[in-house]
Amino acid sequence: MAGGAGLASTSAAAQSDTQSPPQGLLANGLNVEGGDRQAFFTGFMSSLMPATSPVPDAKTLADRMRNEFMTNSEHWVTYGNWLISEYDDVEPLGTVTLGVDVVVPRYWPNEDESVETMVKAEYDTELGEYTDLGWWIETPDEPDYQVEIRDKAARNAADELQEYRREYIDEEGDNHSLPDESYVSELSGTYATHLRFGEDSKHILQLLVGDTGGI
Repeated sequence: MAGGAGLASTSAAAQSDTQSPPQGLLANGLNVEGGDRQAFFTGFMSSLMPATSPVPDAKTLADRMRNEFMTNSEHWVTYGNWLISEYDDVEPLGTVTLGVDVVVPRYWPNEDESVETMVKAEYDTELGEYTDLGWWIETPDEPDYQVEIRDKAARNAADELQEYRREYIDEEGDNHSLPDESYVSELSGTYATHLRFGEDSKHILQLLVGDTGGI
């Protein structure tokens, strides 16, 4: 995950290919640079710490991330529209359905737990803005994209959604912001050794706002 961070989506031509997941659901074309090596190292070291309590099952983790998201989905809609209006290079992904598998590896028995969920974005082309975002614990019917949130990324998802919302989304107005260099680099370090399961694996913020890499 080394390299510049970004908020991005795939091109419209790829939308029918469920094997080519978007880099970000809300925006395309906006890059956020990271370069804080100390923050990257902090994230990397934290990623090496073993879990201190039993890992919840996949359904519980899916419920946690969905509940945090749905409670605040209006703020994510507002944030996505702010990105579109604030930055000339940003293009919306549009109305899409995203299949999201929440996966927890289990080494005994040797079989992963997996729960199918669905995120759907509604975009009004006449208004040029998102109007709704929803997340359901159900199997999507012919999704435009298919991704997975796996292992550590699944365990962290609800907390990462909450932290990003509190730090960068203004819930009372339009004083939103992009993640700073330290945040981007620490996130990159956290997942430097974990997201090596193929291009379909994401952490929650990659799914929503793009490839938040670091250094």
